[in-house]
Amino acid sequence: MTASQQKEARERLMFGGFAAQSGLEIDRSSIMSCNPPLPDIRCTINGSTYFFELAEVVPPAQARALGTKGVYRSGFPDPDDKGPKAMEAIIRQKQTKTYVTDGAPVDLLLYFNKDFPLFLPDLTSGDPALTAIALAAQDCKQHGPFTRIWTYCSWNDDAKQLA
Repeated sequence: MTASQQKEARERLMFGGFAAQSGLEIDRSSIMSCNPPLPDIRCTINGSTYFFELAEVVPPAQARALGTKGVYRSGFPDPDDKGPKAMEAIIRQKQTKTYVTDGAPVDLLLYFNKDFPLFLPDLTSGDPALTAIALAAQDCKQHGPFTRIWTYCSWNDDAKQLA
């Protein structure tokens, strides 16, 4: 299996977990990988075509250190970049992308693989002030190509809508 095929298989696996927990009426048999300029995943929701761009939340320094850009076997987070900065950077980077979808909506799915430990504090932590992650998500939704922004954590098998 090529590196590209491994990435697609991992993304379909994570997306399948998300689909089961999101509350969306995703037809599991419709899930398929796509290549640019399309987003990563195409599926149908309530009979309509829908796309999802996926991003694995891995601190950039760690991904570089592993030489994999997110594909890894084992590792530990960089103590100075444990998750929140990585997530905010990924959201801001994805905001600049453009996709060809013939008008079908695109959501962003940020996923956390249970094989890679990250420290990620509560997104709101009860504080009325928005976190940097929440601000980045709102900005991305407002100015980027995405209809909604989601997270999926394979540790807890939990999907949440950020924006």
